[in-house]
Amino acid sequence: MPMIKKPTGKKQKIVTAPNSRKSTAQQKHPISYHAIAILTVIVILGLSIVAFLDYSGISSSIRLTFSSEDIRQQMTSARKTLEPKFDIEQEERLETLYRAGVISSPIPTHSAKIDKCTLYSKTKEKFTTINWTQHCTIRYADVLETSLTRDQILEKLTADNDTSQIFGQPTTYTASLGATCDNLYYDERHTSTLNFLDWSRGNNLRCQLYNPSTELSTANVLHTYNSADVIREKSYLTVTKDNEYFVASLGCGKKDLFGCEKPTQDPITDFTKK
Repeated sequence: MPMIKKPTGKKQKIVTAPNSRKSTAQQKHPISYHAIAILTVIVILGLSIVAFLDYSGISSSIRLTFSSEDIRQQMTSARKTLEPKFDIEQEERLETLYRAGVISSPIPTHSAKIDKCTLYSKTKEKFTTINWTQHCTIRYADVLETSLTRDQILEKLTADNDTSQIFGQPTTYTASLGATCDNLYYDERHTSTLNFLDWSRGNNLRCQLYNPSTELSTANVLHTYNSADVIREKSYLTVTKDNEYFVASLGCGKKDLFGCEKPTQDPITDFTKK
Protein backbone atom coordinates (compact mmCIF):
# COMPACT_ATOMS: atom_id res chain seq x y z
CA MET A 1 0.00 0.00 0.00
CA PRO A 2 1.52 3.31 -1.03
CA MET A 3 2.37 5.81 1.61
CA ILE A 4 0.49 9.12 1.60
CA LYS A 5 2.63 12.11 2.42
CA LYS A 6 0.87 14.46 4.78
CA PRO A 7 1.09 18.18 4.23
CA THR A 8 3.51 19.83 6.60
CA GLY A 9 1.58 23.08 6.74
CA LYS A 10 4.47 25.02 5.27
CA LYS A 11 4.14 26.74 1.92
CA GLN A 12 6.45 25.23 -0.55
CA LYS A 13 8.48 27.67 -2.61
CA ILE A 14 8.19 26.96 -6.31
CA VAL A 15 11.34 27.69 -8.24
CA THR A 16 10.81 28.34 -11.95
CA ALA A 17 13.32 28.28 -14.71
CA PRO A 18 14.26 31.63 -16.33
CA ASN A 19 12.31 30.88 -19.52
CA SER A 20 9.12 30.08 -17.66
CA ARG A 21 8.31 33.78 -17.10
CA LYS A 22 8.60 34.46 -20.83
CA SER A 23 6.31 31.55 -21.52
CA THR A 24 3.82 32.89 -19.01
CA ALA A 25 3.93 36.33 -20.62
CA GLN A 26 3.36 34.81 -24.02
CA GLN A 27 0.37 32.98 -22.66
CA LYS A 28 -1.09 36.23 -21.30
CA HIS A 29 -0.49 38.11 -24.63
CA PRO A 30 -0.30 35.47 -27.34
CA ILE A 31 1.05 36.60 -30.78
CA SER A 32 -1.12 35.38 -33.62
CA TYR A 33 0.70 35.40 -36.93
CA HIS A 34 -2.61 34.63 -38.59
CA ALA A 35 -4.05 37.86 -37.20
CA ILE A 36 -1.04 39.84 -38.42
CA ALA A 37 -1.48 38.44 -41.90
CA ILE A 38 -5.16 39.42 -41.89
CA LEU A 39 -4.32 42.96 -40.76
CA THR A 40 -1.70 43.26 -43.50
CA VAL A 41 -4.21 42.24 -46.16
CA ILE A 42 -6.73 44.76 -44.79
CA VAL A 43 -4.17 47.55 -44.95
CA ILE A 44 -3.19 46.67 -48.53
CA LEU A 45 -6.83 46.54 -49.62
CA GLY A 46 -7.45 49.88 -47.96
CA LEU A 47 -4.56 51.52 -49.79
CA SER A 48 -5.73 50.00 -53.07
CA ILE A 49 -9.22 51.39 -52.56
CA VAL A 50 -7.82 54.83 -51.81
CA ALA A 51 -5.65 54.67 -54.93
CA PHE A 52 -8.60 53.53 -57.02
CA LEU A 53 -10.78 56.36 -55.76
CA ASP A 54 -8.00 58.83 -56.42
CA TYR A 55 -7.46 57.61 -59.97
CA SER A 56 -10.91 56.66 -61.22
CA GLY A 57 -13.34 58.28 -58.83
CA ILE A 58 -11.84 61.67 -58.25
CA SER A 59 -9.55 62.04 -61.26
CA SER A 60 -11.66 60.30 -63.87
CA SER A 61 -12.32 63.48 -65.82
CA ILE A 62 -10.00 64.18 -68.74
CA ARG A 63 -7.21 66.59 -67.81
CA LEU A 64 -5.89 68.13 -70.99
CA THR A 65 -2.71 70.17 -70.75
CA PHE A 66 -2.97 71.50 -74.30
CA SER A 67 -5.11 73.26 -76.83
CA SER A 68 -5.52 71.42 -80.14
CA GLU A 69 -5.28 74.66 -82.09
CA ASP A 70 -2.10 75.65 -80.23
CA ILE A 71 -0.55 72.26 -81.03
CA ARG A 72 -1.30 72.70 -84.73
CA GLN A 73 0.11 76.22 -84.81
CA GLN A 74 3.29 75.23 -82.97
CA MET A 75 3.74 72.19 -85.21
CA THR A 76 3.34 74.28 -88.38
CA SER A 77 5.80 76.88 -87.12
CA ALA A 78 8.41 74.27 -86.11
CA ARG A 79 8.22 72.51 -89.48
CA LYS A 80 8.46 75.78 -91.38
CA THR A 81 11.66 76.59 -89.48
CA LEU A 82 13.38 73.19 -89.58
CA GLU A 83 12.29 71.50 -92.81
CA PRO A 84 14.59 73.57 -95.08
CA LYS A 85 17.51 72.66 -92.80
CA PHE A 86 16.59 68.95 -93.01
CA ASP A 87 16.42 69.15 -96.82
CA ILE A 88 19.92 70.59 -96.98
CA GLU A 89 21.31 67.97 -94.59
CA GLN A 90 19.86 65.14 -96.70
CA GLU A 91 21.41 66.63 -99.84
CA GLU A 92 24.76 66.76 -98.00
CA ARG A 93 24.50 63.03 -97.25
CA LEU A 94 24.00 62.24 -100.91
CA GLU A 95 26.84 64.55 -101.93
CA THR A 96 29.14 62.85 -99.40
CA LEU A 97 28.54 59.48 -101.05
CA TYR A 98 29.15 61.01 -104.48
CA ARG A 99 32.44 62.63 -103.41
CA ALA A 100 33.57 59.35 -101.85
CA GLY A 101 33.09 57.67 -105.23
CA VAL A 102 30.55 55.05 -104.13
CA ILE A 103 27.74 56.32 -106.38
CA SER A 104 27.86 57.73 -109.90
CA SER A 105 25.24 60.42 -109.27
CA PRO A 106 23.88 62.18 -106.16
CA ILE A 107 20.39 62.14 -107.68
CA PRO A 108 18.30 59.27 -106.24
CA THR A 109 16.68 56.74 -108.51
CA HIS A 110 13.82 56.53 -105.99
CA SER A 111 12.95 58.91 -103.16
CA ALA A 112 10.47 59.16 -100.29
CA LYS A 113 9.73 61.93 -97.80
CA ILE A 114 7.15 61.41 -95.09
CA ASP A 115 5.90 63.70 -92.31
CA LYS A 116 4.78 61.56 -89.41
CA CYS A 117 3.43 62.16 -85.89
CA THR A 118 3.21 59.47 -83.23
CA LEU A 119 1.83 59.25 -79.68
CA TYR A 120 4.14 57.85 -77.00
CA SER A 121 3.35 56.96 -73.41
CA LYS A 122 5.61 57.81 -70.48
CA THR A 123 5.59 55.14 -67.81
CA LYS A 124 6.53 55.00 -64.15
CA GLU A 125 7.89 51.82 -62.62
CA LYS A 126 7.67 50.18 -66.06
CA PHE A 127 3.91 49.67 -66.13
CA THR A 128 1.97 52.76 -65.00
CA THR A 129 1.38 55.37 -67.71
CA ILE A 130 1.70 58.88 -66.27
CA ASN A 131 1.85 61.06 -69.39
CA TRP A 132 1.47 61.08 -73.18
CA THR A 133 3.64 62.98 -75.65
CA GLN A 134 3.41 63.60 -79.37
CA HIS A 135 6.55 63.40 -81.52
CA CYS A 136 6.64 64.58 -85.14
CA THR A 137 9.42 63.68 -87.57
CA ILE A 138 10.20 64.09 -91.22
CA ARG A 139 11.68 60.89 -92.63
CA TYR A 140 13.84 60.82 -95.74
CA ALA A 141 14.49 57.59 -97.67
CA ASP A 142 16.54 57.88 -100.85
CA VAL A 143 17.73 55.01 -103.06
CA LEU A 144 20.92 55.44 -105.11
CA GLU A 145 22.37 52.96 -107.58
CA THR A 146 25.93 51.68 -107.04
CA SER A 147 28.20 49.37 -109.03
CA LEU A 148 30.42 48.55 -106.05
CA THR A 149 30.32 45.66 -103.63
CA ARG A 150 29.67 46.08 -99.92
CA ASP A 151 33.38 45.76 -99.04
CA GLN A 152 34.41 48.25 -101.72
CA ILE A 153 31.88 50.77 -100.43
CA LEU A 154 33.08 50.45 -96.83
CA GLU A 155 36.70 50.81 -97.91
CA LYS A 156 36.00 54.09 -99.68
CA LEU A 157 33.77 55.45 -96.93
CA THR A 158 36.28 54.58 -94.20
CA ALA A 159 38.91 56.62 -96.01
CA ASP A 160 36.56 59.63 -96.17
CA ASN A 161 36.78 61.78 -93.03
CA ASP A 162 33.29 63.21 -93.53
CA THR A 163 31.49 59.86 -93.45
CA SER A 164 31.26 59.38 -89.67
CA GLN A 165 30.20 63.00 -89.14
CA ILE A 166 27.43 62.61 -91.69
CA PHE A 167 26.21 59.05 -91.15
CA GLY A 168 27.28 58.18 -87.59
CA GLN A 169 29.00 54.97 -86.53
CA PRO A 170 29.84 52.06 -88.87
CA THR A 171 28.39 48.67 -88.02
CA THR A 172 30.67 45.87 -86.89
CA TYR A 173 28.68 43.03 -88.41
CA THR A 174 27.30 41.89 -91.74
CA ALA A 175 23.74 40.96 -92.51
CA SER A 176 22.69 37.37 -92.09
CA LEU A 177 22.37 35.10 -95.11
CA GLY A 178 19.34 35.97 -97.19
CA ALA A 179 18.99 39.53 -95.81
CA THR A 180 18.60 41.91 -98.73
CA CYS A 181 19.22 45.09 -96.74
CA ASP A 182 22.59 45.30 -94.99
CA ASN A 183 23.12 48.12 -92.48
CA LEU A 184 26.41 50.01 -92.93
CA TYR A 185 26.06 53.02 -90.58
CA TYR A 186 23.75 54.04 -87.73
CA ASP A 187 23.16 57.21 -85.69
CA GLU A 188 23.19 57.94 -81.94
CA ARG A 189 19.75 56.36 -81.58
CA HIS A 190 21.02 53.17 -83.22
CA THR A 191 18.78 53.89 -86.18
CA SER A 192 20.09 52.86 -89.58
CA THR A 193 21.27 55.77 -91.75
CA LEU A 194 23.00 53.95 -94.62
CA ASN A 195 22.20 50.50 -96.03
CA PHE A 196 23.53 48.34 -98.82
CA LEU A 197 20.65 46.90 -100.82
CA ASP A 198 21.50 43.76 -102.77
CA TRP A 199 18.78 41.37 -103.97
CA SER A 200 21.35 38.80 -105.03
CA ARG A 201 21.59 37.89 -101.33
CA GLY A 202 17.95 36.86 -101.22
CA ASN A 203 14.47 38.33 -100.99
CA ASN A 204 14.34 38.89 -97.24
CA LEU A 205 14.04 42.68 -97.07
CA ARG A 206 14.88 43.34 -93.42
CA CYS A 207 15.03 47.11 -93.41
CA GLN A 208 12.11 49.36 -94.16
CA LEU A 209 12.72 51.89 -96.90
CA TYR A 210 10.30 54.16 -95.09
CA ASN A 211 8.16 53.84 -91.97
CA PRO A 212 4.61 52.61 -92.49
CA SER A 213 1.83 54.08 -90.38
CA THR A 214 1.09 52.42 -87.06
CA GLU A 215 -1.91 52.44 -84.74
CA LEU A 216 -0.64 55.47 -82.82
CA SER A 217 0.70 57.35 -85.84
CA THR A 218 -0.61 59.68 -88.48
CA ALA A 219 1.45 60.21 -91.64
CA ASN A 220 1.47 62.76 -94.41
CA VAL A 221 3.22 61.29 -97.46
CA LEU A 222 4.93 64.18 -99.23
CA HIS A 223 6.31 61.93 -101.96
CA THR A 224 7.13 58.25 -102.15
CA TYR A 225 7.78 55.30 -104.46
CA ASN A 226 6.83 51.68 -104.84
CA SER A 227 9.66 49.37 -103.72
CA ALA A 228 8.53 46.89 -106.37
CA ASP A 229 9.75 49.38 -108.98
CA VAL A 230 13.36 49.10 -107.80
CA ILE A 231 15.22 46.96 -110.33
CA ARG A 232 16.24 43.74 -108.61
CA GLU A 233 19.25 43.04 -110.82
CA LYS A 234 21.14 46.08 -109.50
CA SER A 235 22.70 47.06 -106.17
CA TYR A 236 21.82 50.22 -104.25
CA LEU A 237 22.61 52.37 -101.25
CA THR A 238 19.63 53.57 -99.20
CA VAL A 239 20.05 56.79 -97.24
CA THR A 240 17.47 57.13 -94.46
CA LYS A 241 17.07 59.68 -91.71
CA ASP A 242 14.36 60.55 -89.17
CA ASN A 243 14.42 64.25 -88.28
CA GLU A 244 12.38 65.18 -85.21
CA TYR A 245 11.01 68.70 -85.43
CA PHE A 246 8.24 68.87 -82.84
CA VAL A 247 7.51 67.38 -79.39
CA ALA A 248 4.50 68.21 -77.22
CA SER A 249 3.40 66.96 -73.80
CA LEU A 250 -0.32 66.16 -73.92
CA GLY A 251 -0.87 65.05 -70.33
CA CYS A 252 -3.43 62.36 -69.52
CA GLY A 253 -6.86 61.28 -70.54
CA LYS A 254 -9.08 59.22 -68.26
CA LYS A 255 -7.17 57.56 -65.44
CA ASP A 256 -7.66 54.17 -63.89
CA LEU A 257 -5.83 51.99 -61.42
CA PHE A 258 -3.29 50.90 -64.01
CA GLY A 259 -2.36 54.27 -65.46
CA CYS A 260 -3.59 56.87 -67.84
CA GLU A 261 -5.35 56.59 -71.18
CA LYS A 262 -4.22 58.70 -74.13
CA PRO A 263 -5.95 62.09 -74.14
CA THR A 264 -6.60 62.04 -77.88
CA GLN A 265 -7.41 59.14 -80.16
CA ASP A 266 -4.99 60.26 -82.90
CA PRO A 267 -2.05 62.66 -83.02
CA ILE A 268 -3.04 66.31 -83.40
CA THR A 269 -1.70 67.49 -86.74
CA ASP A 270 -2.13 70.14 -89.39
CA PHE A 271 -2.06 67.48 -92.11
CA THR A 272 -4.53 68.05 -94.92
CA LYS A 273 -6.62 65.01 -95.68
CA LYS A 274 -6.14 63.84 -99.26
